[in-house]
Amino acid sequence: MKKATIIIILLAATATFAKAKAPADTTAAGKDYTIADYKGKTFIFDANLRITECDATGIATTNTVIAYQGSRFFVVKVDPKTGDLTIKFLVWTLPKIGATDTGFIRKHYEVQLNNRRTYNFKSEPESLVAPGSRPKSDIKYFILTQRDKATSVSEYTKGQNWSVNFGTFTAPFKFRPTKSVWKDNVSFGTTVSAQYKLSKDWSVGGVLGFSLSSVSLDSASTNGYTKTSTDRPAYSPSLSGLISYKNINFTLGGGIDWINRPTPLERSWIFHGKPWIGLGIGVNLFTNKEAQTATTKPADQSN
Repeated sequence: MKKATIIIILLAATATFAKAKAPADTTAAGKDYTIADYKGKTFIFDANLRITECDATGIATTNTVIAYQGSRFFVVKVDPKTGDLTIKFLVWTLPKIGATDTGFIRKHYEVQLNNRRTYNFKSEPESLVAPGSRPKSDIKYFILTQRDKATSVSEYTKGQNWSVNFGTFTAPFKFRPTKSVWKDNVSFGTTVSAQYKLSKDWSVGGVLGFSLSSVSLDSASTNGYTKTSTDRPAYSPSLSGLISYKNINFTLGGGIDWINRPTPLERSWIFHGKPWIGLGIGVNLFTNKEAQTATTKPADQSN
């Protein structure tokens, strides 16, 4: 009897321990996927990805297409268990074309028409009408797995190629056209730049700069008023174009130097308020979130 009692206690303890260590029911306790997470949002493919065509309910067919990097889409249905998405692409736009148009215009039209057949509509009616008036059975849908969504897709924001950045600025050399001379220059300031991304690492834009610099007052810059050389602080606003590689900016532009002029020596400085041309190098200290490039292949999409 005593042995039986010990065995029962050991079995009960083992069962309790096993229950505590048993993995949770991932199906019951898993993430709930809902369409609410995707409503009102547009998404973009960050890489080329092969996806499978399906019907409006998410039932797959045997047809596949390549969703090209930059292609944008909406989510129309979510599998609540797996999180797999049923998506439809934004409509590739058709250019206006006349009966006599040939060459590039005609070729571009045919490319766009083929894209609509590949990604948007199962057939093309004889007369083009608004996409919203087409029967739903005519629209093409595709399956995007939750795994592919996590690795190859991000949310798209219109106009995201543009960014506004703040940083430091120096123009080590200035060309003064009034005397056709290059002068070395010590300056330090801040910039506000608007940049448009051309690719992952390269962008172009414009820079508005505000800097304090040091200028030399000597015989040449005062028309012989003084024979010695002294330095004065100058306030130098500037406006430049830029080419950026990652977070390093190369600028070419111009600005104006102003100095305080309490005495005849300062007033004799011939470059006061005169324009200069400068080459600049900048390093971004404060930047907004990197804008994502939205180069759409194989053709442009609406919106």
